[in-house]
Amino acid sequence: MEKQTITYLELKGTSEEIGRMLGHSPEAKQMYAPAPENFTEETMQEALQLYERYCPGIIEELKGFSEESGIAVKDMAYSWMTYLIPRCCGIALQGSRMKDGHTRIARSYDCTVWTQ
Repeated sequence: MEKQTITYLELKGTSEEIGRMLGHSPEAKQMYAPAPENFTEETMQEALQLYERYCPGIIEELKGFSEESGIAVKDMAYSWMTYLIPRCCGIALQGSRMKDGHTRIARSYDCTVWTQ
């Protein structure tokens, strides 16, 4: 069985500030994965509408990440993989469910597109 490394971060700030912190990290460039041809501007707008509806703040986080890392939002693996390839797992636990009151968000990248 192959061992995997995970990263656990505790970040504080606005969604955009958190995006900038993530975009400044050494691992940020690993999120670059050019969008496939079928992820058009229209498709990107559909994805952003869903993100806004179900995950308020994620658009600001993506924009902050983009500005800090220099990776276009469309070319972040998260942007198009989450919308076009819904096979990865994600979970969010509201702060009201946690002893410390902090919200937890986790996502696996079972379906990665980049090579080592």
